[in-house]
Amino acid sequence: ARKEDLPRQQDLFQRAMAARPDPAAEAAAHYQLGRAQAQHRRFVAGDRAAVERLTEQAEACFKRSHAIACDNGAADSDLAGLSACEIAHLSFSLQNYEKACEWFDKGFDALSDDSQLMRAAFAACYGYALFAQRRYDEAERLFDRYLAEVQSVLPDRVICAALVAAGVTAALHGDVAHGS
Repeated sequence: ARKEDLPRQQDLFQRAMAARPDPAAEAAAHYQLGRAQAQHRRFVAGDRAAVERLTEQAEACFKRSHAIACDNGAADSDLAGLSACEIAHLSFSLQNYEKACEWFDKGFDALSDDSQLMRAAFAACYGYALFAQRRYDEAERLFDRYLAEVQSVLPDRVICAALVAAGVTAALHGDVAHGS
């Protein structure tokens, strides 16, 4: 994404909405605009008001995408799940871990059984959000499930990173549990 991409994305979105797309295309368009707004936040990182505005706009797009995709049922369950995970990721970036976990729950529930890579992309943030709320057992279970689910579809180096994350979580849990 480049800094100048957002206005073009917004224009394309307006054109797509004017064409009255079918619900699946509308959900996808809302999702794509949300992604563009979320990515654009890094270009205005020094401007707190701009970051907050883009975050709100991105979240609104993802929520609309999630709602439409949920209405579309099983055919759009992955888009519903992905939109929910994007909302969770925005919340995570603002250190709102409770809200992040709420939306990660929705996202992971909606993602289909064939979506290991999508879950893998968000599992570390989800686990950390659980950990930040001192929900250590849930974080460890998540990492265990994540590793078991994706070992057959991810390259070894990604699995190694996940093992390190799971190990760190377990070690930190142990440190807290033993007061060290």
